[in-house]
Parts: sequence; C-alpha cells; structure tokens
Amino acid sequence: MNINQAVVHSQYTMTTETGADGTPLGIEVTLNDNGITDGEAHANQDASIATRYKTAKMMNGRLFVADVMLKPDEEREIHPNWIMFSELGKPDIIPIINYIAVMDIGEGKIHKLEELAGNLIAFSQNSIHRLNIPSYDPMQWSLMETVRNIGCTAIDGTLSILGTLFFCSKDNLYMMDSNFIPQPITKSIEDIYQNNYSDKIKIYHDSLTNILYIIFESKELYGLNLNRMPGEDVWQRYCFVNTFTSENNPQLMAQDEEFKSYIFYGDKMATLNVDDDANPESHQLLKSTGWMTLSLTDKAIMTTKFHMRYKSDVDIKVLFHTDFNSKSDHEEQKDKHLFYDEDSVIPKATSKFSASEGIVDEDKALIIPANCTSDGTLLTSSTKLYYTGRLGIRCHSIKLTIKTEDQSRFCEIYGVDLEHE
Repeated sequence: MNINQAVVHSQYTMTTETGADGTPLGIEVTLNDNGITDGEAHANQDASIATRYKTAKMMNGRLFVADVMLKPDEEREIHPNWIMFSELGKPDIIPIINYIAVMDIGEGKIHKLEELAGNLIAFSQNSIHRLNIPSYDPMQWSLMETVRNIGCTAIDGTLSILGTLFFCSKDNLYMMDSNFIPQPITKSIEDIYQNNYSDKIKIYHDSLTNILYIIFESKELYGLNLNRMPGEDVWQRYCFVNTFTSENNPQLMAQDEEFKSYIFYGDKMATLNVDDDANPESHQLLKSTGWMTLSLTDKAIMTTKFHMRYKSDVDIKVLFHTDFNSKSDHEEQKDKHLFYDEDSVIPKATSKFSASEGIVDEDKALIIPANCTSDGTLLTSSTKLYYTGRLGIRCHSIKLTIKTEDQSRFCEIYGVDLEHE
C-alpha cells in the first residue's frame, strides 16, 4: 500500500491510499479531538435504520413498508408480516423501532400495501386487513376490519381510482370502496380470468377514457368501461392486429404527461387514445366482448338492433357469436331462418343494403363503413358518428367480435349497444 497524498489539519488528517499498481484503495480520515464542542446527538444513534422491504405506500407524510428485512448486512432479521413506517417527512429514515406486527396474519406474508379512505390496507395471500393509523402517532394503530378467503399476491395487481380500490385475487378482479366490501367484476369472464391468472398479472387505468385494463402473463388484454359501473361488467378483449395470438398480445401499458395511453406488443407500439402525431404507425384493431347472458330460462331472447358510436378511417367488421359457439353466428345459422325475423340484415345478404347503411360480407359478418380520415376528421358534414342496424338473432347468450382488417391510423369505438326483446 502506498500513500500518495496527505492533508494535515489541526483537527483531522486525511490520506489517500493506493495499491502497488496505483489502484485507489480508499481515503482514511483521522479526527483529532482538541476540545471540539459537543454537538447534538444523532436522532437514531441508538436504533438501526438499515431496513429493506418489498412493498411500500406513502401515506400522511410517512412511508409505510412491509415484508421487511432488518440489519441486512448483519443478522438479516426477516419479518414478512411486519409493517414499518418512516419518520414524518423523512421517507428514507425507517428506524427498526417503528414497526407494526399484524398478528392476525400469523406467519403469513404481506404482499401489498394500499390506501383506502385514509386507512392503510394490507394484502396477504388469503386475507385483507384495514388499519387505522393516526398521523400524529402511528404506534397508536388499530386493526379495524379483516376480510377472509380473499387476498392479493400480484405486485402489479392493485390500483386506486377515485377512492375505489381494485385488486386481483386468484378467483376474480375485485373492486372495493370505503365500505370495505369486495365486489367481483370479472364474473362475465371468470373462466378466462381463472385460467390465465398468475402473480404476474397487471392492471392499468386509462384516465381519459376511464377504462380499466388487465394484462395477463399470457399477455392477453381485456378492458372494462368504468363509466358503466356498477351494474354492467362487460369486458372486451383487445388486440392490435387481425388475429388473437401470443405474438400480437400486449406486454406493457404506459401513460405520458398528457395522460395518453400507449401499449407495447412485440417490437411495436400503439396508442389507445389515437393521435396522428403521437401514433405515426398504422395498426389493426381487434376487440371481443365477453359472453353476455340474455336469458336465464329455456326461452331464447330475440336481439333486434345493433348500435355503434365510432370514428374510423377504415371499415369495421362485426361478428356475432351465440350460445358459446366459436364461429360467427351468421356462419353457423345462416340457413336456420326461424332464428331471425324477416327484416334482419344478417341472413339476407342482398344488394339492397348500400355501403352507407352497412353491408354483410361473404362471411356473414356486418361491415360498418369508414366515416373519417386518418386524422379523425369526419368525411363530410353530414357523416354520422353512429350506426344502427337490425339483427333478429334469437339466442340465450351473445358475444361480439369487432375488428379492422385494413391498416388504420384512426379507429375509436365510443360505445356499442344491443337491443333485445
């Protein structure tokens, strides 16, 4: 070891040390106490602040953390069911004496922390705990409520939207307000959800359209319009090319500073709030609803009209599937005239329906014409934002597939409605 530089002062000596090959080894500082006035003691001189954690939530000016490890460089003391909190206004200072042990969890693990109506919510694998934590003294905490047999282990599976907490459990995606009563909202796609669930599930919120999205580990993307909640939990599956395949499924969603949502799949990017400048690439759109039950009895229900509000620079194809058939209903039942009324456009693929009204193609799918340019401008001053067509399909349940087969620069669907008897 060589000393190639030294600084000598009346109160300290500082030397820079290097190895034989000139590699810096460090700097050594020696303090000389020549009657220096004692300063204030460090606030945490008797308590370690070496804390590691796996989940955290900022609330009331403090950082709350869970699934912690104390003194990671020494004993590595692990407490998966502990919640710890920082000093007020100092999120990086978490003394080991600032802890909350939720004994109801037992030897379980806290996977996620969230806030709901000013209370701290702790998720374990099979339970949810609501803690009241006073801002002036978190040590005066109290356990208010516990929900059993429902939990969340997905690190990206929770989201707070306007006072409502959404979280992914193993059986369903739930929403929960200040009443602390979980309500499942994926009943219409329950089999799809349970078959695709894993701890890598992700949920996102598009604040401009108020749509909640789920991305499964398989990268399948489903969306729910929260403007129709509660009461109407119809999920749609999304894809940005003309087939639902693993290569075309999304991997990630993100929002920019203007709250525009972008989706990434493969080596491509698309936007859900289409803007010509922000989305120079064209893409194809493929959406599918879940199964919508029309009748719970043996009697089938007649669907009479189809409505869509939209803007698109390319034609949109709509297929109707009934009673859990994978093929389009028009392909399967085109010769069974008793399923349709006499005025239905679907079984009568004749030339009397012009492109301005919507036509039926060779696959018995409904084709809705383009009504705008690539920048979203309506084609003419009389062009309509909506389309209405007669159906006449008799069924117990129905599912819609909506897609564009041509490359699109602007395609927005604002609403789809079905009328039935």
